[in-house]
Amino acid sequence: MKNKNYTYFTDNKDRELNVSQMKKYVKNKQEIDKVLIKLIRPYLKNKKIKVLDACCGIGHLDYFLSNLFIESSFQGIDQTSYLIDEARKLCSKRKNVTFEINDMSNI
Repeated sequence: MKNKNYTYFTDNKDRELNVSQMKKYVKNKQEIDKVLIKLIRPYLKNKKIKVLDACCGIGHLDYFLSNLFIESSFQGIDQTSYLIDEARKLCSKRKNVTFEINDMSNI
């Protein structure tokens, strides 16, 4: 059985809305992000781990995690090029974060 790729954002029609909504996650850390950080802290603290952020959007999780766990490296992947562009801007000063335009079904 073949996987069918699904495209979330097919054009730039809602680009500004999508990006502005996601940027709110950076300004005000969401409760689910706080819980995730608490859950993974024991696995990443003082360790050199490679972390994949599938469907990373603008990379807000990579932004938070890369600052907390500087020994680890973070790879964000999303199929929407303008979201990856925003992620690269957000994390431009982080040396342990990279982003790639790709679909998870290709990985």
